[in-house]
Amino acid sequence: MSLPNIICVAPLGAWRNRNDHPAVPLSPKEIADDVVACARTGASIAHLHARDSDGKPTQDIGIYREIQERITARCDIIVQISTGTRGMTVAQALQPIALGPEMASLALRDVGPQQGADVHERVAQMARAMLKAGVCPEFDGSDSEMIERLIDVCEQVDGLRQPCVGLFLKDDVTASAAATHILQLVSLLPEGAHWWAAKGGANHALVQTLALGLGGHCRVGFEDSLIGVDGVEVEGNAALVSRVAALGTAVGRPPATPAEARKILGLMPR
Repeated sequence: MSLPNIICVAPLGAWRNRNDHPAVPLSPKEIADDVVACARTGASIAHLHARDSDGKPTQDIGIYREIQERITARCDIIVQISTGTRGMTVAQALQPIALGPEMASLALRDVGPQQGADVHERVAQMARAMLKAGVCPEFDGSDSEMIERLIDVCEQVDGLRQPCVGLFLKDDVTASAAATHILQLVSLLPEGAHWWAAKGGANHALVQTLALGLGGHCRVGFEDSLIGVDGVEVEGNAALVSRVAALGTAVGRPPATPAEARKILGLMPR
């Protein structure tokens, strides 16, 4: 049996707003409703950011709690909380981890308030805190330096034998550069790593197709792109999920259920 495609949906990001697309979800209810719709069309992981009442990024634990509770009451999708919003301290970024989500993102770049500080130590510190809380980190990177940092952290921190990794391409990347870059990054990953590919701008469909062909998984959502793999702007996040689910099915990689995703990633069954 072929490896199912673990589709991660990123419905809003830290900065998307209604000027970008009228269907960007912002309130806890809107985000939860959107995630549930995406789960029904094939997503097994939801990568979540939270917004305050003014629509600004926040790590407020109360807002994240409401989002998570609204989602888990209606579906069994894996909740992944973002800790990558720029300008926050480690303590601020990690606040929602106390809610016990199954996963949390962890940027391999410098996102702290003091740019140029010891990024390696920050990543290791956050990874340890997540693992101690029973949360699986997903390391997000976009170049070889970040993947080398991941390898160092995996050697330094216990419990990262088969890390989860998000690979992100620039929006202005050309088709040939996208293919070369994906192949390079995948070749550098630790053995047994589980990985997703995302972004790529106009070459979004190529990035997803490469990921499927190389044994990786797909991330879609308004955070990364407003267009589907067919190159057309979509009406909502569920349509993005539906399109990449169909693409995976066509190449023998149907969407994974949340239960299948947990088994593949080594998460505890729910």
